[in-house]
Amino acid sequence: MVKRIHAGRAAESGIIAAYLAAEGFTGPSSVLEGEYGFCKVFSSAPEPERLLRRPEGAYAIEETTRKPYACCSDLHAGIDCIADIRRKADVDPEKVARIVIHCYEKLVRQNTLDGTASIMAAQYSITFTIAAAFYHDMSDPRVYCADVIADPRIARLAERVEVRVDPEFDALYPSKMPTRIDVEMSDGKVLTAQVIGAKGHFENPLSAGEIEAKFRNLADGILSPSQVDGAIAAVSELDSADSLRDLLACVVPAPMGGGERRAQV
Repeated sequence: MVKRIHAGRAAESGIIAAYLAAEGFTGPSSVLEGEYGFCKVFSSAPEPERLLRRPEGAYAIEETTRKPYACCSDLHAGIDCIADIRRKADVDPEKVARIVIHCYEKLVRQNTLDGTASIMAAQYSITFTIAAAFYHDMSDPRVYCADVIADPRIARLAERVEVRVDPEFDALYPSKMPTRIDVEMSDGKVLTAQVIGAKGHFENPLSAGEIEAKFRNLADGILSPSQVDGAIAAVSELDSADSLRDLLACVVPAPMGGGERRAQV
């Protein structure tokens, strides 16, 4: 359960720190560069002077990936490959003889787990995710739910997935997460697609329209349509807004019935 909570705890700590600072709470002035500061804790040879140096290019915080799919980002290039193949050819998943995924060592070592074990396992499984991509729109987070995980068609196709390390791709990781997929059909035809930078990577960013579409998809069943529209409008005007009241008024969840809920994302 830690995976679901740790990002939220980091955000919580930041908010608490801001409130404490506003009330006059103090801490060590050398928290970064001091003898027991952040830099020395995380490095045996820290260079704290770099904290004051402006970067030659963009700040690293600007190199942010926005995920279009509700799964581990290492799987995204593979999803894009299958989407590309499906756009170019009418592929019957039942006639796929073998799927060969060429990628980097980390993905082979950590992401070839059994995706049917749990929702979390499915979100980290390259074999499950690639098989599911033949049957579903992976931009919908509801792909990662119990009914889809139990689909025998996906399980059968996942068994025909092979994952191999490509030395050239391994050399590009982690700045890039490249994948090439060869889909061998039962009639001998081979369909191939390659993606070096998945959609959503800072070098291949989501458009404003794609980000809005993702928000609408995630908010469906949680916020009312008017709340969704209001939140989008409020975000578009944040630079000139006097406060966050209009935005916050739009993101209070609407009452839900019938046990309706999104997949965990």
